[in-house]
Amino acid sequence: MKIRHTDLTKVFHTLMDALEAGEVLGHNKSNSGEFTFTEDFYWDIMEQERYDLHAAPKPTIGSTAHDLERILQLLSDDDLDNSPLPQHFKWLGDVLIAMADKMNSCVCKHSE
Repeated sequence: MKIRHTDLTKVFHTLMDALEAGEVLGHNKSNSGEFTFTEDFYWDIMEQERYDLHAAPKPTIGSTAHDLERILQLLSDDDLDNSPLPQHFKWLGDVLIAMADKMNSCVCKHSE
């Protein structure tokens, strides 16, 4: 499996533009450009266990607040080294999963 960086970037921008325009089911445009998370803690599966389908994973606890804090540090002007790390992709992925989960739960509540 492969995807070009430019294609991944285009997909991400397409999704974020649709979110901003209120075109994503489960998210209102009226949220003034912000996304509110109602849940913080979640089950996290470590990388070594995530791809081993022959053994049951032992989840740890992750935090959306921590993930947000870490990815937003990339935007900071502090003197700290804000170089992107591979872990930033994981934290961003966890934030995106939390967003999708919240939007999905809104869709499910409205369809009941």
